[in-house]
Amino acid sequence: MTRHSLEDWCRRMSERMWARQCFITQGCLDRYCLSASATPESKVVLYRAPPGYGKSVQVAFAANTRELELESVVYINTRSFPDSYGVNDSLFAALVLYQIEGVESWRTIKSDIDTIEALRNALCNAKKTIRICLDGIGEAKHTADLIEDLICETPSNVKFFIAPSRVGALARLSMMTGVVTYGADELVFTEEEVSELSGMGGPEASNIIKATGGWPALVRLMCQTPNPNLPAATWPETRSYFRDNLLTALPDSTRTFLCNAAMLEVISAECYGYVYKTEEADREITFLNEHYALLAPTGTSGDRMDMHPVLREYLRSLFNTTQRERRSYVLKRVAFWHWRRGEYLHSINAALEASDHRWARVVSDSIILDVALRQGEIEVLRTWFGKVPARTIKKIAALSIGYAWILYFSQQARQAEEILVSSLHPSSRGVGNLDEEGWRELVNAIGKATQDELLESQVLCQKWIDSFGDRNMVGKGAALTCQAFIASSGRHFEELERLSHRAAVAIQSSNQHYAFIWLKTAEIQAELFKGDIARAMSVLIQANKTAEKIQVPKTFLNKMFGTLELQICSGIVNLAT
Repeated sequence: MTRHSLEDWCRRMSERMWARQCFITQGCLDRYCLSASATPESKVVLYRAPPGYGKSVQVAFAANTRELELESVVYINTRSFPDSYGVNDSLFAALVLYQIEGVESWRTIKSDIDTIEALRNALCNAKKTIRICLDGIGEAKHTADLIEDLICETPSNVKFFIAPSRVGALARLSMMTGVVTYGADELVFTEEEVSELSGMGGPEASNIIKATGGWPALVRLMCQTPNPNLPAATWPETRSYFRDNLLTALPDSTRTFLCNAAMLEVISAECYGYVYKTEEADREITFLNEHYALLAPTGTSGDRMDMHPVLREYLRSLFNTTQRERRSYVLKRVAFWHWRRGEYLHSINAALEASDHRWARVVSDSIILDVALRQGEIEVLRTWFGKVPARTIKKIAALSIGYAWILYFSQQARQAEEILVSSLHPSSRGVGNLDEEGWRELVNAIGKATQDELLESQVLCQKWIDSFGDRNMVGKGAALTCQAFIASSGRHFEELERLSHRAAVAIQSSNQHYAFIWLKTAEIQAELFKGDIARAMSVLIQANKTAEKIQVPKTFLNKMFGTLELQICSGIVNLAT
């Protein structure tokens, strides 16, 4: 390329890129927490997140400067390059140099090597702060190597703002000092940002966050859709966005994998391989993580993945449309996979979605009682039981007892008592085994407390502990917690303290999630009765931390603790006034 043609190319590319920079930032939120000013000591700001999280917007905003005498800015967006033009490291260097110094610096350049060396010298000798903003960099290895060299060799006044072309590109940058990385967790919108962007405040902004998870692209779509009250996955705008901006960019095999994976309760290579009878899952998960980050690790082991709930719902609807005849079969395989592993809640969820109540006929005694009494998944089981024929429930003692527990905690005591009576029928399967551990008596004892028959409940709980406490630790934790809650309600604080210690031991040894929530509720309620608002807040904060650590299901946790937090905040306001 001649000097004149190189100059013309750099001019045309720069004009395209800066026009794109202006367009990208129009109507977008300049988020200070992710801006250049928020990280003055960093050498590199790196944006790594799935598509639609505003990485390009942040790089474009980083290219804005109001201090032309003190700063020079380079903005390179690789989407402006012609598809047929191979941009090597010397052309990249020429483009950066052109945006910093114009054509004057080229007078002595005679070769590609001279261009790169001239750029190195210009950056190393710069007196101004220079921001180099790069969007879509990472596919060409030589250019990536040059960028890493410039980062390592230039002084601190040369700063880089980079959104790689794929999530796993420029991997070595993440290991360097002076590199700040913003991922999906940092790039999601907050309620305050949604309010600023949309002009909607309070509950409306909160609803937007709940519906979209703060995914910036979905937030923008929700602000524009005429159907904001419908589920986000059903908006025509969302469906078009996912189809045109996500799925079409994926290879066919990866697109199929992602759609299939959405039908799993928890995504893992092992589960996917079992359900779909394939050995390709590991490869597809690795590819998705390196290029798009559409799957996020869940739990401590890192072998299980999850995807954004809105994307998951969209892909499920796509699966239901394109593979309707396979849907029930796939969900039943998912249910059986989790059942074999003792992950009963996932089994119930999958069977419920498959509309397969026949699964209840082969359920083991421990499954329903574990999910109901230990995990406390009242809402899920109530929905599931609503689809199981009454005659099936009456024939299986574990179903009868579990359903009675659900009804008691749904304030349907009369129906619960009728179900408990039916579980005594001699033909009911599994009666003997369940009676040995006192499950029916336990449900009856605690059920009395849900109907404010506190004295009778306390007596029955103690009787149950004396008879069955040594052989049923899950039940013991529940019975002691019930007694503790009764003590708290009666303001018997010394008795509450004694019972709380005993209950906590049983809860910890049996991993009793449901009892844990009720015990902490009793302790917080007691502090509120005493008027110790600060202590109540302290117990609540610690309880939330512990619940997250032991992975207590969030549905009931948020409901109970959310109500208590409102009470505490109300108490704080009253004290202030």
